[in-house]
Amino acid sequence: MTGSTEDKSSVINWLKAWAAAIRENDLDAGRSLFAEDVSGFGTITLMTDGLDDLIERQWTRVWANTTGYDFDWDKVTARLSPDGLQAAVQALWASTGKDESGGDRAREGRATIILTRETKGDDWKCVHTHFSMWPNSADIELLK
Repeated sequence: MTGSTEDKSSVINWLKAWAAAIRENDLDAGRSLFAEDVSGFGTITLMTDGLDDLIERQWTRVWANTTGYDFDWDKVTARLSPDGLQAAVQALWASTGKDESGGDRAREGRATIILTRETKGDDWKCVHTHFSMWPNSADIELLK
């Protein structure tokens, strides 16, 4: 990771808070970490426009159907802007979802997350996410 130790820690803390929100299916906690005008690509959405859209069409359909969500902390990388006001995060993630018969199945993939803040020391807000599952493991069942 690039950036100061404090900046790197703040990015990791943001990721930990978001992973906890997903595991707990806590949409309000997740909402507090994002900008209202966030854009995103998801595992079941082609593109979202704004936080309400992201929550409605991606989070509510996926979070309630997964358990054990977490990032692979050894594989998280982040590049911070020289002024420390933007971070581009790349991470691998894993969780357990449901297959067509209702049984458990692995959900694994990768994410790109863009975080911004007004001044150093402010809380990060996410302005863009791009989540994809490993090739050939898409959430086909959730699209129905």
